[in-house]
Amino acid sequence: MFSAQKIRLDSALISHRPTRAINFRRDMPSTPYKLTDADRIKALESMFLLTEKEMNNFYRAFCHMAKRKVQSQRKSRSKRIERPASSSADKSPLKPSRPWEDNGSNATLTLKAFFSAFNLPNENGGFYDAIFELVGIKNFHSMTFCEFLDGILTYGFFSNEDMIKFVFFILDKNKEGNVSSRQLLRLLESLHCKNAQMFKQVVCPLEDETSSIDYEMVRQIIADHPFMLEPAFRLQTTLRRRILGEKFWRKKQCRLSNIDEEREQKRLQEERRLNREREYNIRAEVGWISY
Repeated sequence: MFSAQKIRLDSALISHRPTRAINFRRDMPSTPYKLTDADRIKALESMFLLTEKEMNNFYRAFCHMAKRKVQSQRKSRSKRIERPASSSADKSPLKPSRPWEDNGSNATLTLKAFFSAFNLPNENGGFYDAIFELVGIKNFHSMTFCEFLDGILTYGFFSNEDMIKFVFFILDKNKEGNVSSRQLLRLLESLHCKNAQMFKQVVCPLEDETSSIDYEMVRQIIADHPFMLEPAFRLQTTLRRRILGEKFWRKKQCRLSNIDEEREQKRLQEERRLNREREYNIRAEVGWISY
């Protein structure tokens, strides 16, 4: 479901809504031009079907963590932008820009402030930093609203399987398909903020920390000992409750899943139709008797 690779957000995502948050980073073509933050935000809005109110709530959460004064949407709407004389007949005002479009790319949230909001260690060099590494953060000291939105949506919609694949993504930096037991132990240590000895017997029972393990082995180890990722899921739950609330995430996930199921059914129907058409053409070409 998730290929452990980091791919830039692309405008093509608008027509490719994921069944899971991580799917939209898989097998997407590289962008021939540099996308602006505004383009990426619009793509995320379309992909996750975000309403104006939901976007405002995300921006408020961002500003609250950054201790930045939120620009009043009501005040912004009260401003009337004068139209050119040629269009004076149309008395409707131009649609005002939204707060995150006005200063979203200039406003930044430090990673220290973000981690502090969730009582996380600021510098663990492992799991938590990788959340924003996955979405291509440019500055590892601070993030823009676009990077914040991308990271929160991605991590907030992680399924159990996504979380395990994310762990492997963090470890397999060279994309070789396998990692050492020592790497997994160090990651668990950073995740649990304690010595990894409690996991050593599980990860490397033969006392060999240099042994290599592939994704299936990592998945099996975590499936047999789910407490290993308990802090990661606890963070996800806390994040969802503090940002828009658990009800928003559940409803949005359900809606996206329904849309994806409908799209998959249509794809299968079209595939069956094309197969029937192809078979009919073959029969018509070689003749029914020969066929």
